[in-house]
Amino acid sequence: MASQQESNVDESTVSSLFKSLWDSYLMIEHAEESTASDRIQGEVRKAIAKTEQVIFMVNQLQLFSDNEEIEEVSSNEVKYMLLPALLAYFHNLNTHASRLETVVKAKSHYKDFLKMCKSYKVSSVHIPLDVEDDEESESSAVVPASNPSAMDMQVMGLQRNSKIERFKQNKEYDSRLKELLAAVEKDTVDDEVKREFYLTQIKRWINTALDEIESLNMEIQILQHMAAMKKQGKGASSGGSDGAKGAKPTPKKAFRPFILTKDAIQKKVFGLGYPGVPTMTIEEFYAEKVQDGTFSIPNSGPASGSLQGRASDPDADAREMEGEDAQREKREEEDDADLLQGARNMDAYKDDHRRGWGNRHNMG
Repeated sequence: MASQQESNVDESTVSSLFKSLWDSYLMIEHAEESTASDRIQGEVRKAIAKTEQVIFMVNQLQLFSDNEEIEEVSSNEVKYMLLPALLAYFHNLNTHASRLETVVKAKSHYKDFLKMCKSYKVSSVHIPLDVEDDEESESSAVVPASNPSAMDMQVMGLQRNSKIERFKQNKEYDSRLKELLAAVEKDTVDDEVKREFYLTQIKRWINTALDEIESLNMEIQILQHMAAMKKQGKGASSGGSDGAKGAKPTPKKAFRPFILTKDAIQKKVFGLGYPGVPTMTIEEFYAEKVQDGTFSIPNSGPASGSLQGRASDPDADAREMEGEDAQREKREEEDDADLLQGARNMDAYKDDHRRGWGNRHNMG
């Protein structure tokens, strides 16, 4: 353990500030309102300032060294290893600064946290080497190419398996943290329980940092691309405005106007798309057919039996029936032989064919 130099910083003050900082993290993490709200953003900015203050005090106390391992760190000091991860978390939530600047800061603090955990051998999780690279190589192997090669596919498969493994580990860590939380919140806490609680938190944050760095790398690329496109757009617009001063505007070809309502009105009048439009009336059509002999000229007298004649004289049927009845009565009075013979034949038929028998002709 590194020897503590004389300093005005009190370790109890650092511990109380860290507890306040941890409470702020829990409040923001479990807040029901949006993280973009004014209240949450105010808490985020306070938490950033508080975290930077605690980091400065920890550095003054020289609690950590590059040549130590996690077993050499005391149980009361293990929790301070979370400070870079918490600072990255708060920076990533800050919306009152340039997004690109915020994302770069968050990634830088996550990298510091992972480097520290790798140096102290906190976890067996593989921390990739690109975490320790400079900013120049931060975009390498983040976004796959449009035509990925076999090597790229293999790398993506390994990344997917790593994500699945981290997801399973996080579920185990969350379950264990719930069990340890009740013991840590007591007034008297065993050092081993406290140590296990914060070590589990650190391992949980290692997985979070690895996932966040991958997402932040992609976001940085998108933001940088958007900034470059915006810059190119401004340059093209300014250059185009200068070059277009002396050029004459190219006349555009006028489009032929069309009215949809005109077609709708025509369909209401002439039908729904039929090609034929009426050229003569019904009377003219009938007269033409009579002239060419297709239709015959109807009789104008009462003897006309055509449907058109009956339609023009509705009482013709009644007069015809009255005439038939009068003629029948006259024949009965004169004892018409044909009429009497027909009546006898009908009576004989009715005797042989009772009502309801039906037609029994040609039946055996």
